[in-house]
Amino acid sequence: MMHAVVRGAARRLAAWQYLDGLKADIALVQEAGPPFGAPLNAVWGTDLPPTAGADWGTAVVSSGPVLSKFIGPVYPDYYGGRTAIEIGTTARPGTLALARIEPSQTEPLLAISLYGMLRYAEQSVLRAAADVMPIFDDRRVPKLVLLGGDLNIHTHDDELRGRRRAKAILDAVESLGLINLVREARSGDLLEQGKRAVALPCPCDGTDCYHVRTHKHSRHQPGEMANNDYLFATPELAARLQKLVVMNGDADPAWSHSDHCPLVAEFK
Repeated sequence: MMHAVVRGAARRLAAWQYLDGLKADIALVQEAGPPFGAPLNAVWGTDLPPTAGADWGTAVVSSGPVLSKFIGPVYPDYYGGRTAIEIGTTARPGTLALARIEPSQTEPLLAISLYGMLRYAEQSVLRAAADVMPIFDDRRVPKLVLLGGDLNIHTHDDELRGRRRAKAILDAVESLGLINLVREARSGDLLEQGKRAVALPCPCDGTDCYHVRTHKHSRHQPGEMANNDYLFATPELAARLQKLVVMNGDADPAWSHSDHCPLVAEFK
């Protein structure tokens, strides 16, 4: 059994300790501050993890399984040669991290942590989708792929234009051959959410309402929908999903560490 969590904004020591306490095998973290010596090993999206003088970074974190930085595949180019691409060097700095994970009881897995940078979220996610596209055409890449993060986009915008644009971007991510695990869990009765005193109706048009609240901002109304965080997986990994827990209850301690709550997926 394997547990994976997506977690935004781990900037303080207490937040890293909370993440460590979840005991997830794999964590995809974004907008994360220095690890402060927490007992976790990580592959960062930049050459080095953020230091005390840096604001944040993006990482794949493991509490047990072996991690190694994923270097992009070598694939044929249009001129008959072969081009080596290091994935993650062309996205906005600090927004994309990839790691090959070797759990002791299952085959290797590729984990991709992605951050939709504020004010540039749409561009960040589109650039990252383009950057990782070649790996989904390479047969040497593990069939088990997990992609997730705080994308800062959603399809429940009050305006039709915003919903259309966000849907197109999320569709681009799914076009890589990925399945939205929240949608999958909801349709398969595998989704669990925290208890909330107020839950306002989702403002989307209802045609594909898989939304769950993952973000809480001081400007939000109590119970307002804000689905900014996502988990995607290849069909081979999605078929192993047993449960997906969104830790968004009013009393969940996650909110004391971040304005984003964790999504925890359990795979057999």
